[in-house]
Amino acid sequence: MNKKNKLKIGIDIDDVIVNFIEPFLYFYNKKFKDNKNLSDCTSYHFSDCFKITKEKEFFLIEEFNCKKFHELELIEEFKNKINFLFKNYEVFFITARPLSIKEKTERFFEKSLKNKKYTIIYSVNYHYNNSYEGKSKVEICKSLGLSYFIEDNQYNALDCAKKGIKTFLINKPWNNNCENHNNLIKVDNWDEIMENLKNESGNN
Repeated sequence: MNKKNKLKIGIDIDDVIVNFIEPFLYFYNKKFKDNKNLSDCTSYHFSDCFKITKEKEFFLIEEFNCKKFHELELIEEFKNKINFLFKNYEVFFITARPLSIKEKTERFFEKSLKNKKYTIIYSVNYHYNNSYEGKSKVEICKSLGLSYFIEDNQYNALDCAKKGIKTFLINKPWNNNCENHNNLIKVDNWDEIMENLKNESGNN
């Protein structure tokens, strides 16, 4: 399919295509001799889940990114969908990762998605460092003219849905109270995302 005829799809990175939460919990539990698990993560912010300050959350994530970033991997079920996505869509990875790990992020993608054409865009970053000024994810998605967006943050997902972008929200403990919207499709995994995309486009 010619690039100019491809629909545009935006994809969040952490806990959408990269398994972040499980390695982070392992790091956290080992550091503090705790036993936190996925079901404890009922908020997008660790400060809310673990009853720690936002400052401590920031420094823990910075420490994890410094010491354990190399352990991050693509989610296995996403790997099986890569060829279909890049064949049929123009792919944009839209992330709120801090700019301090931009170089690491780009090296990771160069290694993980060899010979694939994609664009990585960094949004405004409230989660790690609210001093960074930039566009929100919904502003980025609208400016790119995306047809689809895939996200695990309910607020970003709902914002995009309200702006007319068909959005897939991957069900996680931290987003299970998200309100419904006609443009918001709640899914459990990448198989369900692919089924929906193929049904809409007629691709097999």
